[in-house]
Amino acid sequence: MNVDPTRNLVVFLLRRGEGEHVIADAPTRDEDCVRQAWEIVAARDGVRPDEVVALHTEWATTDADARFIGEFFPQAQVTHNFDRPEPDGWDRAFAEVREIMRRAHEEQLAAETSDRVRHAEENGELLPVLWSATSPRAELLRSLPHQTLVPGRLFVALAMVAPTPRGTLGMSHLTHDTRQRIGEPPVADLFEEAYGSLSRGLRIDGRESEKGHLLTLHREGSLAASAVALPGFVERMMELLGTDRLVVGLPCPDDLIVAGADSGWAADVGDMILSSPYPTTELVPSVLLVDRDGIQLVAERG
Repeated sequence: MNVDPTRNLVVFLLRRGEGEHVIADAPTRDEDCVRQAWEIVAARDGVRPDEVVALHTEWATTDADARFIGEFFPQAQVTHNFDRPEPDGWDRAFAEVREIMRRAHEEQLAAETSDRVRHAEENGELLPVLWSATSPRAELLRSLPHQTLVPGRLFVALAMVAPTPRGTLGMSHLTHDTRQRIGEPPVADLFEEAYGSLSRGLRIDGRESEKGHLLTLHREGSLAASAVALPGFVERMMELLGTDRLVVGLPCPDDLIVAGADSGWAADVGDMILSSPYPTTELVPSVLLVDRDGIQLVAERG
């Protein structure tokens, strides 16, 4: 979505295929804005004037562009969203349209989120989800059945999760209200189901160098980082790495990194996590120290 009203978005609808189109933008105030956009798509996409059946612009066309359209696309239907203001009214017009675009963008995001949640509820599998106490969304934990992984710092809740046809991930968190609607099954049973689902499809890849062994966990279907909460996870990783002290990196919800805490990889794992570019969601990228006594959170990305 275009959220900069100073750039006029121009859409050229083509006669090839159903609804096929090309898009470009140019400075809104320029008298030849549509001409500039056309020159971009003609060079970039190889389209011809006779292929254009309609044009849509954010802002109404100028007299100069109207003449250009009449010459190059005489049969094309032309539509727009916003009228052009008087020459001294641009600042006010841009401010008003910027607010309209902002609200439209928020409504679009809300609709997309609602669609993803509905898709997850209808098509998803129950999976464990890691929650950091420092997540901007941590207040929601009060409404979610959850377990403690690191007291006061890291928790595990549940959600129905499914990939969407658009390639995104749909997630519907299991709340106390949701649990009541489905008959209040025992929380322990729900976690057992979620951990079983997570275990299916987990893959462990290993790397060895002079620094020692490094393990990474991935999972088709996402949320591999939640494997740190699996029963038996700690013992299995200690067995594979031959050590009683582990450093566990959680760079994002979908990946998990494990190395010996005394290996040459330990500092690298910390650096990878603290520089992770993944946006903060329920999980803040974190570094854990694990030994026979339990799990400690030793660092989080700022």
